[in-house]
Amino acid sequence: MQLGFGRNENYVIKRLEWDSACFGYEVGEALLGNGPLDYNKFVEEAKAYQLVYIFSNIELTDLPLDLRKVDEKITLIKDLQPSFIGLEGRMASTEIHDPTGEVYGLKEIESIVPPVKEFQKAFVELALISGGYSRFRTDERLRTGEYEKLYHSWADKTLKEDDKGFVFVKDREVLGMITLLTTPAGINRISLLAVRQDSRNQGLGRILLNKALATGTASGGSALSVTTQKANLAAMLLYQKMGFEIVEVCQVYHWWNG
Repeated sequence: MQLGFGRNENYVIKRLEWDSACFGYEVGEALLGNGPLDYNKFVEEAKAYQLVYIFSNIELTDLPLDLRKVDEKITLIKDLQPSFIGLEGRMASTEIHDPTGEVYGLKEIESIVPPVKEFQKAFVELALISGGYSRFRTDERLRTGEYEKLYHSWADKTLKEDDKGFVFVKDREVLGMITLLTTPAGINRISLLAVRQDSRNQGLGRILLNKALATGTASGGSALSVTTQKANLAAMLLYQKMGFEIVEVCQVYHWWNG
């Protein structure tokens, strides 16, 4: 059985070590490119896995029950320019002192700061919100907390390692967050972006994106990229209004063993 159309291309199911460790079972991925999927061959190779992600540039058709489309992944990119530095505008943090000179902490009228200790709980909660359209949340076959494990791990990585993370704070409440990493090619990539439900439609997403643009430019990056879901219409609209251009569309499927 072949799913899809076009010339067959070689592919290999690659074991994903990090995902396997995070979920507690074997996870792999197959990159199809523009070729169809030889389903019988695929199933034979996939027996060692519980879950396999399949990424295809074309739509697969006549899917068997154990293979489902779970996402249409859109990658957008924007070139970075020196003029982006300073886009945060008035979002600057300050400190307040008592008469003896003791620092009490940040005085946030509105500020963008790293997720320091007092903001870390809210940062992780927003990380979960950022995946509202995630395939790990919408695929009902994933029933052992995969979505929560994955997004908690991503948030923890930002807090403990070298990814750049920022929170938008107003009156000591965290209303939004963004995380940013740099690829080996020098391209900065947004990993997570979220705004609290009761603070949306106030321009906070744009402010956080401006922070990412300025941070990427200051670090010498050449471009800023982001991947989102086609179904996430609000995110798609925001990115395109901010000048991001679509560079890739990928169909994503999950094969589940049993």
